[in-house]
Amino acid sequence: MVKVALGLCVKNSEKTIGYVMDSVLKQDYPHEDIEIIVVDGFSRDNTLKIIGHYASESKFTINFFF
Repeated sequence: MVKVALGLCVKNSEKTIGYVMDSVLKQDYPHEDIEIIVVDGFSRDNTLKIIGHYASESKFTINFFF
């Protein structure tokens, strides 16, 4: 059961999204209880690919909306 939802609104954020995801990963709150909701404004760079990489290596629930 998700207890915390984190919303990220992104668009062409490849230069900064790694810092955001690293910060979220460092949280000591149980990762299984965190849901990340990503709302993308039609990024044309690697923003979604970077988020996907972090998603594959974490226990977060990540949902994408376009």
